[in-house]
Amino acid sequence: MEIAYFINTFKSINWGGQATSSGIQYMLSNVYPKAKFVPLDLPDLPFKKIKLFRMYYEYRLVRSILKDDLGKVYYYLKKMNISSTIFDDFSHICFNGEGAVHYRSGHIRVFMGLLYIAKKQGKTVAAVNQTIDLNDKPILEAVLSKVYNSIDFISVREPISYDYAKRIGIKNVQLIPDAVYGLPRMDKTEIEGIVNRYDLPKKYITVTGSSILKRDKRSLVQMRQIISYIQDYFQMPIVFMANAKTDIWLAHKLKKDFNFMIIEPPVKYKDAMAIIAHSKILIGGRQHPNIFAYIYEVPYVPFSGNTFKNEGVAKLQNYPIMPLTWDVKKDSLINAIEKVYKNKNIFTRVHIDNFKIFGESLDLSPSINSKRIAIVVTNLAGSGGEKVAMAQAKLFREKGHYVVLFLLEDVRTYDTSDVDFPIVALTKHKNTYKGLGKIGDRIYAKILESKMKQFGEFDIVFSNLPRADRVVKLLNHSSKYFIIHTSYRTEIDKFKLLRANNKLKLYRELYHNENIITISKGMIEDFNALGIDYKSVKTIYNPFDIEEIREKGNEEVALDYDYVISASAFRKGKRYDVMLDAFKMVQKDIKLLILANSNPKLKEMIKERELEDRVVIAGFQQNPYKYIKNARLLLLSSDREGLPTVVIESLILGTPVISTDCPTGPCEILTAELSHWLVPTDNSHALAAKIDEALASDICIKDENIEKFDKETIYHEYKTLWEK
Repeated sequence: MEIAYFINTFKSINWGGQATSSGIQYMLSNVYPKAKFVPLDLPDLPFKKIKLFRMYYEYRLVRSILKDDLGKVYYYLKKMNISSTIFDDFSHICFNGEGAVHYRSGHIRVFMGLLYIAKKQGKTVAAVNQTIDLNDKPILEAVLSKVYNSIDFISVREPISYDYAKRIGIKNVQLIPDAVYGLPRMDKTEIEGIVNRYDLPKKYITVTGSSILKRDKRSLVQMRQIISYIQDYFQMPIVFMANAKTDIWLAHKLKKDFNFMIIEPPVKYKDAMAIIAHSKILIGGRQHPNIFAYIYEVPYVPFSGNTFKNEGVAKLQNYPIMPLTWDVKKDSLINAIEKVYKNKNIFTRVHIDNFKIFGESLDLSPSINSKRIAIVVTNLAGSGGEKVAMAQAKLFREKGHYVVLFLLEDVRTYDTSDVDFPIVALTKHKNTYKGLGKIGDRIYAKILESKMKQFGEFDIVFSNLPRADRVVKLLNHSSKYFIIHTSYRTEIDKFKLLRANNKLKLYRELYHNENIITISKGMIEDFNALGIDYKSVKTIYNPFDIEEIREKGNEEVALDYDYVISASAFRKGKRYDVMLDAFKMVQKDIKLLILANSNPKLKEMIKERELEDRVVIAGFQQNPYKYIKNARLLLLSSDREGLPTVVIESLILGTPVISTDCPTGPCEILTAELSHWLVPTDNSHALAAKIDEALASDICIKDENIEKFDKETIYHEYKTLWEK
């Protein structure tokens, strides 16, 4: 298992960058010893001379993230020299936010784009070791909150950032001190061995600059004044620790005035840490040298930087003084020095107790059969077939596969806020190209092909529902499976001759020489009867998360009456006319609750039968399970089905079902004793009689009635497709 790591600051001249990368690598190697840590070198950002161009592309990149327009995110990252395949070889991504997540950063927008695509590509993503200071910039706060709430782990390194992250809506942020605290400590012998190589005085003071200083006259004057105050007070040699370009410039400009020693690159962080650990006091505004001093119990006087990170460090350490400004008066500086110098009571040990940023363990031996799976469906408007497509995606993702769900149109009724796989719409509106017939199918196919390329090669494609099937048929892919959700023979039998012949011709062409998955065994008989010349056929029932369904069923329902329930969409084939006719004849004083969106025609049907007081239209529900569980019965009056999802869900919840024995599915679900509750199609009298009988009966639902639909059983069936 390889962990991709960026920002790669191992090569930085900055000691803090070197130390944090080393600390992160050290801790990850201890927590996940078999994982390989792979630092990524990101390309240089373009338009260095004309920054206006880069600012434009960065702005468009952020807007694309906020709009969830993955294609545009890829486009604008490409403008920044970032390839969409950058994470192809990795399953886990570690982002070191060191110095990057603040409003002055020139890279923050690109890093948000990288984390966004990593999560959309199904990676496990952690963002660690950061100070978050966006200076209340709304667009930066919005994009950071959106991206960070989608990834798997977020930590900040000091309490001010923690409070800021919470305030802008980042939910699961943790406070973990800077990675430097996680490095193994050098002992006295090792420190002295390093210091002796530099021919340093026996006693000395270390100083640093700050990120707020510049290479200008004003900063030079301020730095000169501070050093003169220090020299007057201590009468001790000074060592200038300079590892940022500004600090190096200031140090060399001031050396002739103070004749101090300069420690600068190519000196590495460990030597700098030892030199600071051996000094009597450190004075300056560089975050990590201050942390180095604290770890080795060297007093330091902090100065301000260009973000609040130095304040955050002091607050985390419960340090007795907060950062001073660079125009500080001599008396104030001396007071600060005397508060910490030779005071050993100011140090408490800062620990990093847990760095399991990817959980207890990584899957260090991924199956060679881990697959890249594309699932295509018309939309997520609320029907059973669309619900099954979502269930497939969740199941495959849960089993460690890389999954992308493609929608022909961006119509969503189901809640998708908690999914951890990309959902990509080909078009924004319903029926955009539907009216163009085969030309429209080809347009959808071209768009789908383009969108799929953004995610690399897929091993297998599953298509759900006829409109999606017509598009996937045109894809040039060697492993396509068409999942059939309804009885086509029953559908064709309802049509007049001309339309029936056209439908039959369509299905024979559409599924000719293709791999077919039916969701009930009766559908195979349908295909054979229709003369469809498929390549292969297999029945795989729809997957059900039994535990999750039962958990959602336990939620409270605020209804104070007994009811039977229908949870089918209002469509012609669902035969609400038969159900309402039957319900009018039911003797029991009970209500019918319909979980379907209100429809004028449905209301008219209820009114015609004078059932306004007995029938309640509750609309589409994100959690129908609590209503089903609390119902006396579930009713299904369809002329045709595939494998009616709601019937299985009702049994899982312990609610008996009265269903028409329509093709296909109900007779494969309601088996053994439960088959007694099947009634003929288009027979309201028989349905009414069964409802009355069931309401007077104690119907027992056994585990064996539902275990064949459990997701683990179904996943085993899907696995045979790529293990054969």
